[in-house]
Amino acid sequence: MIGYAFMRYLSLRLLQVFMVSAGLLSTEVLADDPQRPSADPGAVNLILTADSPQVTRVGSFRVVSGYLSRSAKVYRSTSDRAQVRYAPKLPLNGSYEVHAWWPQVTMGAGPVEATVYDAKGRTQLQLDQGSRGGQWNLLGVFEAAAGKPLIVSLKAPEGRAVIADALRFNRLGRKPPALEIEPERLPPGEVNVDYRTELSANGRPPLAWALAAGQPPDGIVLDAATGTISGRAADAGPSEFTVEVRDATGRRTQREMRLEMMEAEVSQ
Repeated sequence: MIGYAFMRYLSLRLLQVFMVSAGLLSTEVLADDPQRPSADPGAVNLILTADSPQVTRVGSFRVVSGYLSRSAKVYRSTSDRAQVRYAPKLPLNGSYEVHAWWPQVTMGAGPVEATVYDAKGRTQLQLDQGSRGGQWNLLGVFEAAAGKPLIVSLKAPEGRAVIADALRFNRLGRKPPALEIEPERLPPGEVNVDYRTELSANGRPPLAWALAAGQPPDGIVLDAATGTISGRAADAGPSEFTVEVRDATGRRTQREMRLEMMEAEVSQ
């Protein structure tokens, strides 16, 4: 006799197949292990592009060209305080990583205000659509629950524009995963040359960064609000230090870092 758990799991898989065919889920949702009917129901990797019916634009917008965009059409606001609202129809509750994508080059792109509504309330973030384009940018980990949908709004500050491109909602499971700092290794730098790299963590924003032990090279600092490591080192050699991050729920984690500064190459 086929067990109840297996029949329940099979029904869920059939529902996922239907939603994938309808364009509501990524095909990655079908990659879950079919031999684990008692496991977490499955993955969700939903990407909303600017022309999706689950994306609403408020205010005046026009189609613009955008190098390395995810959407077939990229929109830029032409009125003050315009906003873009992403309201995904998520099939499963749980913890989701939310990433934003905007083109690498778009005229008028700059700072925007992001507001995320989820099961734990409202979170406000500041994004800069004038940098880090053409890649997924992690906004944080948020919760979707029954009657409390996950919604993201991007709003243009007064006198600025907001770019409407893509958002990605990647389900991590029923509960948030262990807090981790990325990347594992820092890229090396050169003496007397501007250095900049950004740390990220899969926690609920705002994140607070700090040095728990050791020090970066002289001239290099860690930004406590953004996790950016930047500056200009005066001396060559390695430096070892430990970075700590705390998210809005109070969770903490640390990672040991090593930053190597090398003598700048002299052109012949």
